Amino acid sequence: MSIFFIEDKNGNYFSADGKRRFIRLKGKAAYDYLKRPNGRGKRFYKLSAEEETEDDVFVEIPASKISRVRKCERRTQYVADCKKESGRYEISLYALEANEHGERCTGEELIEDVEIDVESTAIHNIELEKLYQAVQSLSEEEQEFIARLYSKEPVTVRELSKEWNIHYSTISRKHTAILRKLKRILKNS
Repeated sequence: MSIFFIEDKNGNYFSADGKRRFIRLKGKAAYDYLKRPNGRGKRFYKLSAEEETEDDVFVEIPASKISRVRKCERRTQYVADCKKESGRYEISLYALEANEHGERCTGEELIEDVEIDVESTAIHNIELEKLYQAVQSLSEEEQEFIARLYSKEPVTVRELSKEWNIHYSTISRKHTAILRKLKRILKNS
């Protein structure tokens, strides 16, 4: 059942600040009042249920505050709609105290990392491992050549030709030959 506190200058119930007075209506009396013309335009704020009776409690919103309450309701609905559309959800930090195995959770494992594509990362790592094995099958000279061109501080083919004092075209052909060899090795693995 619902209990309504309706503002009335002769009411027996006072607001927390003592500036407003209310009458208390329940059941059929509240229903009849809300159906009358002077009760139809009233807006109410739902409080938590009374502990003893578990009745829902509604308090009349002053006419001067109705527009602000409606604005807050619209904003709350807008935020709820945005959250629903995003596909994300909120959880309580208290829910993170421990998982089903009794281990403490930090919450970090619940945050989706949209920057990482696990499948692509796994494929990339597999390909890197194959490439590493293919490079290991090259001669020491070829490995050094690849290391100089593709290290953290790479040099160009032209710079390598000057450094090793070998003609640019020779280094370029060697480069092409090593890359073809690596492709064959990778294709066969």
